[in-house]
Order: sequence, then C-alpha cells, then structure tokens
Amino acid sequence: MGFIQLILMIIFAVLIGIAYHKIFDVTYFSGKAIFSEIIVCLMLGGLIASKLIGIMKVLLPIAIVAVVILVIVSKVKKNG
Repeated sequence: MGFIQLILMIIFAVLIGIAYHKIFDVTYFSGKAIFSEIIVCLMLGGLIASKLIGIMKVLLPIAIVAVVILVIVSKVKKNG
C-alpha cells in the first residue's frame, strides 16, 4: 500500500465514521464495539481509496491529454 493510498484510507475512514454517527445514534457498551467500528471504517476507507486509485490510473492520462488538447486549441484560436 502506497503512502497516498494510506492517507486516503485514513481520510475516508474518518469521513465514514462521521457520516455513520450523523446518521445513527450510537451508544457503546464495550470497548470491543468501538474497536470493531474503527476496523470496519478502516476497511471501507481502504476499499474506497483502492478503487479511487485504480480509477485515477485510467482517468489521469485521459485528463492530461484533454488538458493538452485544450491548451493547444486555445493557443491556435488566440493566434489565428
């Protein structure tokens, strides 16, 4: 797991935890419940981060080509 994926996993885990507590009224009766929730949030955050990294490997080159084309077209229009 790369450093960026680790950072994204932690960010998504925190966001999932916040959303979970906004949606549901949670009461803990043991330390095991808190630990289980943290593990599930980290697992879901890791899943989202890995899928996002996978999508970005495909979309990033396409976005770079699109930006280069737009820059070339704008320069041609400006000069022409």
